[in-house]
Amino acid sequence: MRTRGLFFWLAMIPGLVASERVQLGDERFSVIVETPLTDWIGERGPRFETTAAVVSVKVKGREFLAPGGLADEFNPKWISPPGFDRANPGEPFLKVGVGVLLRKSSWRYFFGHFYVVERLAEVERLTGLGEGVIGFRQRCDSLLGWAYEYEKTYAVDARRRELTIRYRMRNTGADTFVIETYNHNWFAFAAPDEGKAHRLEAPFELEEGLSVPGSLTEPIYRMAEQSTIASANRVRLSHATDGRWVEFNGDFAVSRFALAVDATSFSPEVFGRWTLAEGAEATWSRTYRFGTEPEDKL
Repeated sequence: MRTRGLFFWLAMIPGLVASERVQLGDERFSVIVETPLTDWIGERGPRFETTAAVVSVKVKGREFLAPGGLADEFNPKWISPPGFDRANPGEPFLKVGVGVLLRKSSWRYFFGHFYVVERLAEVERLTGLGEGVIGFRQRCDSLLGWAYEYEKTYAVDARRRELTIRYRMRNTGADTFVIETYNHNWFAFAAPDEGKAHRLEAPFELEEGLSVPGSLTEPIYRMAEQSTIASANRVRLSHATDGRWVEFNGDFAVSRFALAVDATSFSPEVFGRWTLAEGAEATWSRTYRFGTEPEDKL
């Protein structure tokens, strides 16, 4: 009964289309991108931006990602989506990257709630980007003063085992809004009982509570409003016995840092924040390098 109701709910969402998977790279370094992410709404709610996500990264056949992969989200909790605070229960607001949603109640916005989707933003594939690159454009107007144009591209360098995600967000509406965004980074290097062997390193000192747990008895989520300059936005996650590692960096200042760990994944999350007035535009990028053998630290 619950499943039947879920399918009915999904069928009622305007603009819902089936997703596809696109492979970039080669047999040495393979990256699979799923697009659009409208299929995810049934499982995760209208949360992650719907253009695309990386769902698999393999180096010489070895997988680096847990289910969920490298998925982006805007305004998950601490900064409300545009229009949410003005909306009454049952009235619309803009979830950047998703579309127009309806406020459920007087409670504050929370990413885990299944808000009703009034209208999904449409996703358009970009063309003429060259080999090893795929990109998307999304536009959405809430008709309430908040609107945007958003682009995202994935570029793969198989020789360097490198993935770069580039973003562009432009405020095409009349009202100023604030975006805070992160990539969930669902990495999976080893079995849960080997969690103590994970190492998380950065050129800045992580705040207390963000250290790697010595043992995992239940899922954890730790967050700190830990800001740092763009030149220090670099993180390395490695596993002492497994050998796999990933280094990722951004060209933007960090607004907060979070760590989510459960039995299947290890997720360091780096947030950036921008205030966009009418006509203003922000660009930023995230670059990932992957390896299967220990290398020098950052």
